[in-house]
Amino acid sequence: MLETREAFPYRSAQAFGAAITDRLKTMATASPYTMSQLRKQLAYDRLLARLFSEPEDGWILKGGVAMLARLSAARHSADVDLVARADSPQAGLEVLRNQAATDLGDFFTFVIDQPRRLVQGVEGVRVAVEARLGPRMFERFGVDLVTGVVITGIPETAAPLVPMAVPGVVQPDYLLYPLVDTVADKVAAMSERRQDRPSTRFRDLVDIVLVAWNCPLQARDLRAAFASERLRRALPEVVALDVPDEKLWRAGYASAARDADVPKDLDEALRIAKTLVDPVLDGRVRAGRWEPAAMAWEDDSVRLC
Repeated sequence: MLETREAFPYRSAQAFGAAITDRLKTMATASPYTMSQLRKQLAYDRLLARLFSEPEDGWILKGGVAMLARLSAARHSADVDLVARADSPQAGLEVLRNQAATDLGDFFTFVIDQPRRLVQGVEGVRVAVEARLGPRMFERFGVDLVTGVVITGIPETAAPLVPMAVPGVVQPDYLLYPLVDTVADKVAAMSERRQDRPSTRFRDLVDIVLVAWNCPLQARDLRAAFASERLRRALPEVVALDVPDEKLWRAGYASAARDADVPKDLDEALRIAKTLVDPVLDGRVRAGRWEPAAMAWEDDSVRLC
């Protein structure tokens, strides 16, 4: 249930819009993101607030926006990825439409376009969303909605993308796709071929590097996630992370890494990512904890706390 909250201080969408502009200008001075990126992230948050205000509805945030919520250094994402607890993508879309229409008293409304199917092998749909502030268009973005996802880890929570600190504005925490399953998904996607074409998921390598630099992980959990993802995609066993086409990936990775706080060189990025995932993929590490500060797998038994 929505909790009782302080009175919203703005009497019109125009007044709230002016306050948003002032807030984002201030944030942009100390942020790695441009004001236009922060504006789009706020639009994401206003939709997500409507989904996560009722935690029992079971939404999970996935993909680039989940990385944004986790890490201040993550790359900006142009769309929102959601996992719906529903029998089908169409049923999940109906729930999305209903919850997007929730009135949170912030003058935001959302227009959701007709869906189109995602790539073959994925139970999901993509919709275009227009966020409106009062009668005016605020931002447009895409939402990819999937169902039937198997996760091995425990979903994690994260604070809102753009904290507004405005009385009466509902900004619940998000529920995030488990990090071990996120890494497993990205490793599998880098090696998977579609219609006999090599993967072009350059941004996944960017994200794996960011995880290696910033996030502790448990080896047992990551091994389980790798096994589950390999089974789901019917992939052969992979014992080392690599790129499927060096020439293609050298240019593609450089482009994907341009605006992220990661090495711009493919070889260096791959070295970092392999340090994290290869010992688990090939079985050298079966237990222990990944320590980002040391960039190494360490034995849990020697940790003191």
